[in-house]
Amino acid sequence: MKVKGLILLSLFLSFGLRASEKNIYFLLHGLYSSNYHWDYFLNSKEFKKSEFSYGGNFFVTEDFFTSNKFLISPEFDKELEEILDADNLVFTINFASGFQHDFRQQALQIRNVLELFPNQETNYYLVAHSMGGLAARSYLTSNPNRKISGLVTIGTPNLGSYLGNSDTTLTGLLGILTGVFKRPDNLLTGISRIWKEKRRNVTPALAPDSAELTELNQRAFPEDVKTLCIFSAINTPEEIEALSGDEQFVHQILQMEKLKSFKSTNPLDVEITTLYNDLYYNDGLVSIASQNINNAIPNKYQVQVHHIPSRIYHDNEPKDVEHIIPAMRIIKNTKRPQPYNLFIYSTTEEIITQDYFSSISQAFFNNSSYDATFVVDKDDKLIPVHLSQSPLLFDYGIFLINSTEKLNDINSRIDSTWVKPILVDFSINNNIKKFEDKDCIYIKVVTVEEAEQFFKFLSDLLSGKIHVLEGELDKVKEQIIRYYFPTSNMTERLKIPDAWWKDRLIQKIR
Repeated sequence: MKVKGLILLSLFLSFGLRASEKNIYFLLHGLYSSNYHWDYFLNSKEFKKSEFSYGGNFFVTEDFFTSNKFLISPEFDKELEEILDADNLVFTINFASGFQHDFRQQALQIRNVLELFPNQETNYYLVAHSMGGLAARSYLTSNPNRKISGLVTIGTPNLGSYLGNSDTTLTGLLGILTGVFKRPDNLLTGISRIWKEKRRNVTPALAPDSAELTELNQRAFPEDVKTLCIFSAINTPEEIEALSGDEQFVHQILQMEKLKSFKSTNPLDVEITTLYNDLYYNDGLVSIASQNINNAIPNKYQVQVHHIPSRIYHDNEPKDVEHIIPAMRIIKNTKRPQPYNLFIYSTTEEIITQDYFSSISQAFFNNSSYDATFVVDKDDKLIPVHLSQSPLLFDYGIFLINSTEKLNDINSRIDSTWVKPILVDFSINNNIKKFEDKDCIYIKVVTVEEAEQFFKFLSDLLSGKIHVLEGELDKVKEQIIRYYFPTSNMTERLKIPDAWWKDRLIQKIR
């Protein structure tokens, strides 16, 4: 009886602890913006019908006399303690300036706000648009004592934006006009900074090679913070023509800045492809490659990152209820995907054993989503190099081939193979036409970097980390591929059957 009593007591306590856990989200705005940018989202019928509820705004001002000292003024209808009785709360933070504080100073403001909250039995999440995502990253990598459970970034320039290279007089004037007419609440902060610092325009910190961004991208991202990137690209003529006059003007300025940055007289194919993707696959302000946090953090194989594609212009992304609400639900879901087994076959052992393939090894063997058995073909004998826990039962077969003869052999047997085949072609020629009608994934890789990008892409696909709004898949397939391959045009070298996309790879969100 005592044992049963203890079991019941522990179940009751554990249930009570789980029931008392709270989820609190903080919405962070971007450059030239304020908490008002979230009004459409918070007042939408989708938000009001969701499980989330709005708690209020934290209005931040900078001390009139002291730089980097911030004052927090909660704007609530009730006391904070009373508001915290609810679960799934959403708060906004109005940074002290829309353009006169860089993301490092905004990270200080996030810290000051979070210090008002208890540090126990609460899951905290940051939902950040544009430069707000850099502020969130700066906060997360400099405040390890405060546990943050998750981060959602929306159109964040992790690798910078060419806006940072634009004329500072132009961007400064835009910031002043935004601050005076759209943010009169922060006029006092703007005036006070005139004598505090000579440089009040922080847009150069967003340039791709800025010292501030370079330093941030050298920091390892916390591995226990579940992250989700909502990325967008408007690239069709219809989407660009649908922009307003002001939006098209800013878009054209950025296109010119991107072209000016292209200084090579004898460009390599990779440079041309990178420029093309930057020019045509962006959300109006931020390139699709820059929106992928994996391209910026040094420990991308250790961090759990999910991804959602959209087709929204940069300034309208905070209104994107259809993608942000599912992202907020995904980020708090602790359920892990069902692990699966990979059979990896290679015609050369170098792919795993050589140092320059070390990141591929990490992608295969340090991932908790699956077990991998690796074998090498030596004189038609399969030599095991790495064995998983279940070396006989496989869900997918990955074939790393650098021989045309072996590729033809695989092609002749692919219809009868016992695993779902994924072919990675390291040979000289592009053999995609041989596999056009085959039920398999085929990719022709040219460089080690491309192979690494593919295995990260494949790992995310098979682990259920790419989520697509139901009905949008056909519109975003190319977008997803360019997001993972920013320096390679994969449209003619990567084949994924429609059934694989729909039935095996993509997580559908409603």
